Amino acid sequence: MFSSGVAWRVARRSPAGYLAVILLAPRPVRRHMLAASWFGCATDDIVDRGARPDRARRYAEWETRVRAALATGTCAYQPLAAFLRTVDQCQVPAQWVAQCLDGWREDLHFRGLESEADFQSYVDRVVVPPMRLVLGIHGGTRNEPFTVALRRYTESYHRVDTLADMAEDLRDGRVHLPAQDLRRVGVSTEELLAGRRPPRLLELLREWTDLARTGLRRARDLCDAAPDELRPIIGASITVNELRLDSLEKAGLGILSRCVLPPVVPALRLVLAERRGSWHG
Repeated sequence: MFSSGVAWRVARRSPAGYLAVILLAPRPVRRHMLAASWFGCATDDIVDRGARPDRARRYAEWETRVRAALATGTCAYQPLAAFLRTVDQCQVPAQWVAQCLDGWREDLHFRGLESEADFQSYVDRVVVPPMRLVLGIHGGTRNEPFTVALRRYTESYHRVDTLADMAEDLRDGRVHLPAQDLRRVGVSTEELLAGRRPPRLLELLREWTDLARTGLRRARDLCDAAPDELRPIIGASITVNELRLDSLEKAGLGILSRCVLPPVVPALRLVLAERRGSWHG
């Protein structure tokens, strides 16, 4: 079983993701996927939340604690101890965890992206490692076809996340849209950070939603590359992100000033439908 602290944190941060894991993930890896998801949520909270001057100190302390726990295999903090058991029992490569920590440390000092190439590099270094950690719990995903398909999906997922987090990022002084793309439509990072909402930005937002939607359609090959028992949860994840994208597109420039809540009820219906399908499949 997984601890209530682990489950609660994942459920609070991602209700649809939590439901997908407990309803669709194969029983043998369910608690391990939650433990890996908890690790991502706990570290993200340090990187993205709280007083900015304290974040670097808190992250340095957390990274030291995690690396020490991995080195010794023991930890008194029960949620982290649960993650250690997952790393051990699922034979998670130590390098995967190290790459996650390196990526989060880089994100802590994020100063913006200049180009699409920078965006792609950011996806590789910061976004892919935690996604690989969660799905890589299942040994059947540790092959090249799945790794290549996962990279394609992760890029599209991060485009959706970039749009969904835009209001929060702006309040935090961060702009994840590449500066070159912004200049192309006549918008500067400075005016976004100053609270202005130029209609010219709609052109770029439409481009990003189109790229994300096309990428999510193509990401269906991740299901083909996945072990049979993971296909329901991966298929649900892709479709939930398509629903998120629909909500973001409808919000238009509203995503710059307010959080667009994920469609929890439609996502729940989808997860339940996927579960019924997996029963009859």
